Amino acid sequence: MANVDEIVNNLKCIGCMACISLCKYDNGLETKEGKFGFPVPIKDKNCDNCGTCLSECPSVEKDE
Repeated sequence: MANVDEIVNNLKCIGCMACISLCKYDNGLETKEGKFGFPVPIKDKNCDNCGTCLSECPSVEKDE
């Protein structure tokens, strides 16, 4: 997955918000209510798709 929008749109987000704390840009990610009632991240205009936010995402498969 390339960014948080793909995680959310593919219903992979579990709402842990690890991505929010990792974002290195001021307000690069915001939150909205997801389809299952918990908040999910969405990219803001400051996001440049650097991928830092996905480094701790439990929904992203890690290379072994």
